Amino acid sequence: MLLSAEDVLVDVPKLWEYLAEIVDPLFSDSVVPLTFLKPLSSSVNTSLAANFVAAIIKELVKTQVIFSTLFYDFIIVIYMIRLYCDAQNLVLTFRML
Repeated sequence: MLLSAEDVLVDVPKLWEYLAEIVDPLFSDSVVPLTFLKPLSSSVNTSLAANFVAAIIKELVKTQVIFSTLFYDFIIVIYMIRLYCDAQNLVLTFRML
């Protein structure tokens, strides 16, 4: 599916959200670690991968799973968010609470 994502997005604009809902249980049930996002998304170009990873992160935040991950997994998520921001020409900043 990821290999033909560019073509499928024409007909299914919410493809990333739908795929995120499908793979969310794999991450939320700890079947697959979040570190698997990098190899999973490497089969598509950077901007598409960034959108895919962003959709997964959004779904994980919705289910509040992302807050229970290990620190290392969190670092991978930040890296993927940075890729997304770079692809979208956004500036990523952090604020200490």
